[in-house]
Amino acid sequence: MEGYKMDFRHQPKCETNNFLKSLRVNGTTFDLLLLRNDADTDKLLYNIDEAMYQNYVDVSSSAGSPLIYFNIAPRDASGILWSHNTDTWHLLNTATQGDVMMIEGDIMLLRQNTINKRDIPIMAHDIGDNNNITFDQWIDEIIKVDKGMKLDLKTIDAVKPALQILSRKSSKIKGPVWANADILKGPDGTDPRIPANAFLEAIQEFPNVVLSLGWTTKSKGNNYNLNYTMEMVQDMYNIVKDLQQPVTFPVRAEQLIDSLDSFEWLLGKSRGYTLTVWTAKNDNVTKPDMDFARRKLEVSRVYFDLPRELRPTFCLIYICF
Repeated sequence: MEGYKMDFRHQPKCETNNFLKSLRVNGTTFDLLLLRNDADTDKLLYNIDEAMYQNYVDVSSSAGSPLIYFNIAPRDASGILWSHNTDTWHLLNTATQGDVMMIEGDIMLLRQNTINKRDIPIMAHDIGDNNNITFDQWIDEIIKVDKGMKLDLKTIDAVKPALQILSRKSSKIKGPVWANADILKGPDGTDPRIPANAFLEAIQEFPNVVLSLGWTTKSKGNNYNLNYTMEMVQDMYNIVKDLQQPVTFPVRAEQLIDSLDSFEWLLGKSRGYTLTVWTAKNDNVTKPDMDFARRKLEVSRVYFDLPRELRPTFCLIYICF
């Protein structure tokens, strides 16, 4: 199953359904049924008391599938618009006021890696960045406009403080919430700063998220053979195979085409898995390559967190963008 959840009043769990779990909200226990990204929500019926319906809506939309939350029809993940590295006030204001749907930001602690480090999450991509905006402020701006958020957690000691803030504000969050960390070494990558087990343990501070679990990578440059190997993908699967949350795997765009066989294998392991394609400055990425990847893979299961000029063509009925 893929995407995220619809909530029901608590009932005995089905032991054969690994995607059914419980969540307690305002004194009421809900069972969370994770839905596929391509689910037709118009065909779902809910046996929920009218008095509890708003609680259901608040919980069900607090995390998960952007396709369902933003009602993208047809269910094509290339229709989701992203803002990447949204770590300054200017970039955040542009994203919240524009047509962006999912806002991604990078999180470290204040004065990370110094003796004066404090347990205050701030928006920063690299150690030493000072963008004068805390995670607390950042999330409040997104809550105001009910957009989705992707938290790119850069260090393990920033995970728990950030998720504690998220948990305190959970009743106000309506849009999807994704939590990202690079937990494995990928193509020519460095050793990850965030250990997989430590991240998955810390995420229990706010488990109601889509997990975005990736690899450290390096730009191809002149190494045209650089790609995600089957061994790398299998190592990731061994980590995620027993998780209950939906999982998206961030994939560096310039290495996607040469790794399609590996990722087709991974997506075939669970309907709860998706890919999120991203790029870095000066990477060798072309729009035709992204169009090819979209045609090759299931369209409801591949997000493209890319600049507009690189995003694959998205067609809404007879109108293409």
